[in-house]
Amino acid sequence: MKAGNMEIKTGKGPLPTPLDTLSKSLRLIFFSEKAMLALMLNRKHTLNIFFIYAVSLFIPFRGLQGDLNPEHFGQMVESALLTFIFIGFIFLYLPKKKGVFMATTRVILSFDAMSVFLPLTLLLNPEQLHYFHPMYLAWYLSLAVFAVSKIKGYGYFLSAMVVFASFMVTILFPALF
Repeated sequence: MKAGNMEIKTGKGPLPTPLDTLSKSLRLIFFSEKAMLALMLNRKHTLNIFFIYAVSLFIPFRGLQGDLNPEHFGQMVESALLTFIFIGFIFLYLPKKKGVFMATTRVILSFDAMSVFLPLTLLLNPEQLHYFHPMYLAWYLSLAVFAVSKIKGYGYFLSAMVVFASFMVTILFPALF
């Protein structure tokens, strides 16, 4: 299968290097459809993406109130749990075909390559944190809208409604317990 000038490798061969997966993830966070297709279609990136996601959970940053996160292991577990709940709600909307769940999981977990920008919060003052975090969240959700619209084939408006609804349910999910 061709996508642009490069061939997407889905057959036999060596596993991609973690740097290759990271570079595709970094291109994806800047809305590269070609990188999204490469990560979606090549299941050999799965282990690397899970590793990148696990590393992103340990990256320190300052929250909206200026507190240093992650404070303890429980916050990392909560973050991972909420991420997978979000992926599950997104998947409810997507076509139920073989391989779509893991392809969606690879793409959405690749968004956590954005965590390389989180240490910038250590340099920001509390006023700037109130601007940084909403922009960071908007960037993440717009990537999710981009991915859902490309995977499902619908327009951005309908995809935005699905992503926003999934996000709201995910945020409210801890209130149930």
